[in-house]
Amino acid sequence: MVRADLAVLWALAVGVVGLGVGCSFELDMCQTDDECDRTASCVKGLCKDKPRVEVVDNIGTDTRWTADRVWVLNDVITVQPSANLTIEPGTTILGRQYSALVVRSGGTLDATGTRDNPIVFTSDQPVGQRLPGDWGGVALLGQAPVNREGAFLRIKPGELEPPFGGTDLNSYCGTMKYVRVEFAGGRVQGEEYLNSLSLCGCGKRTVVEYVQLHFGGDDGLEIFGGTVDFRYLVVTRTGDEAVDIDLGWTGTGQFLAVQLDAAAEGSLEVDNLQEDASAIPLTDFQIYNFTFIGSPDSTQQRGINIKYGGAGFFSHGIMVGHSLEAVEIWGVEAGARALAGESVVRDTLFYDIGPDGESYFPVAGNPDEDDGSGDDDGGFPEDQFYIQPQWNNIFGVDPALVEAYNLFNPGWVPAGPAIVTVEPPPAPFDSTANYRGAFAPGAVPWTDGWTSYPDS
Repeated sequence: MVRADLAVLWALAVGVVGLGVGCSFELDMCQTDDECDRTASCVKGLCKDKPRVEVVDNIGTDTRWTADRVWVLNDVITVQPSANLTIEPGTTILGRQYSALVVRSGGTLDATGTRDNPIVFTSDQPVGQRLPGDWGGVALLGQAPVNREGAFLRIKPGELEPPFGGTDLNSYCGTMKYVRVEFAGGRVQGEEYLNSLSLCGCGKRTVVEYVQLHFGGDDGLEIFGGTVDFRYLVVTRTGDEAVDIDLGWTGTGQFLAVQLDAAAEGSLEVDNLQEDASAIPLTDFQIYNFTFIGSPDSTQQRGINIKYGGAGFFSHGIMVGHSLEAVEIWGVEAGARALAGESVVRDTLFYDIGPDGESYFPVAGNPDEDDGSGDDDGGFPEDQFYIQPQWNNIFGVDPALVEAYNLFNPGWVPAGPAIVTVEPPPAPFDSTANYRGAFAPGAVPWTDGWTSYPDS
């Protein structure tokens, strides 16, 4: 009789039989790790939580975080100068409130995931309860040039702040490849906030490829000067700008995909230096193959906002759905650089931009402009400059991004006929990307397999 009772209980536990009494006992059964949550692994047919390691001390020697454990940031954890932190493919790092990972100048981060096993930094809150700004984010600091003397990252008021910047154009901050950073961009101390990812004075040897920054509370990517390049970057549902450029960045970017929800301010903001718009080195970069998707539920979004002496070169783009305007130049210094031909947007398709879907740029002499004279940029006429034939821009043609505004499964790949009509990008860019936008028409998107778009 006892043996029979035990047999029935075991059958109930594995879900073979039920008693029909309105309750059930379910186990999280699996055959592979892929069938379990990232914080669990498949052991003898059942998903079991991985051991958790509470990270409370700064990293002063070479350290490895392995995928068989979950690593929990309890504070602002710094990788000290001369130390290296290696993170294995498939590793999950959870950020608690006020926590962050900061790699100080001279230290390095090797976070190299794979398409099948990305590295994920995310909130420590349960799935379904995660929010933008749950934790701080990731910051890499290096010794490449910036245009603010004594630049430092604000993380702990009253303490020695981590400095960055220098003279090493090739300064190596580390490698981030196939990495997701989710629900970051929150407070770390007092009123100090971080972005999902901050690159501060990082140089040419730094590798940033196949990185997604999702649902951050502040900017997605902030580039504070340096010469670092990026490739294959996805920024989705950020709280402020998707990408913010400052302090004299002189690098390059290619394959940049942005999707905003209604909370965001815009896709990309460019400054030189707020307190000295002419500071050297001047912000001066090149970005090829970008797709910027605004939100149909917003009334405040710009595609590209250039101010405080900033300038940049943009080509091979698609911009849709930004409710204010496509490109805004603000301030006399930024206007002077634009008049000199230093802020160029070319070979780009614009669709459904402005309050009426057809007002792409601020109108010259608009009395609503900021300085009260009808001129907020030294006389630079966006509405006349960017429509010139020499820039080969296209207006009002639908790029046919299927499900472009789907926040949970964006349709990145264009199908419209006006996409493949541009010259190949020059070196050092990928010359095969002779199309507008960040994705080749008709191809499997490079986001496939490693990105994710959770809302909580």
